[in-house]
Amino acid sequence: MDCIVPFYNEGERVVSVVDALTRVPSITRIICVDDGSADHVSEKLKKTFPSVILICLNKNSGKSSAVFAGLRRVTSDTVLLFDGDLMHVIPEEIERAIHKFFTTPALDMLILKAHGKTWHVVMDHIFRNYLIQSGLRMMKTEDLRKIATLHMHGYQIEVAINQYMMDRKKNAAWCPISAVNLLKTEKSSFRRAWEKDFAMDRQIMSYLGPVKRLNQILFFCRRRLV
Repeated sequence: MDCIVPFYNEGERVVSVVDALTRVPSITRIICVDDGSADHVSEKLKKTFPSVILICLNKNSGKSSAVFAGLRRVTSDTVLLFDGDLMHVIPEEIERAIHKFFTTPALDMLILKAHGKTWHVVMDHIFRNYLIQSGLRMMKTEDLRKIATLHMHGYQIEVAINQYMMDRKKNAAWCPISAVNLLKTEKSSFRRAWEKDFAMDRQIMSYLGPVKRLNQILFFCRRRLV
């Protein structure tokens, strides 16, 4: 299974994530996509992990573009999408999740659900953001290539994947992992974080519309793998 890790100005966080992923036996190749970062972390990635494929985009084009740039280098039948800003990634958990994906009959996608701070739990239960908008997904490469033709941009990729799965009645499930998904306010100023959250919500709503957005919150991916 190939793994795509898009990142933008994540600094040492992405180094830690890639270090964990290199210790997952079922991941055969890691494809890191630097979406126009200004922090020069790509230089460290290249020196520290010479076997990792590193793609450096000239400018920040958004997560969707970064993922699809990495997709062009994927050669495996299945692919794992993984965020570069997680904390406390445990390789053994990722390996167990990959095993579940391959051994669960008729499963088209498995979402890994990280978690945030305790105070955010209530909002997550209502809007299911850590699941619906999770960037941690393993799926068939063929499906992701078809999704790449659906003309989404920026932060729309996760909900576009969800809608593709729902429209085609694909089987999706999820399982929890221990990794922590940092809020934007933990990575930048409150104002900048608010602007990014607003832009993300606006992009998601413009892609889905209110009805499909509500359908995803209520009905998408309700199956949990133990």
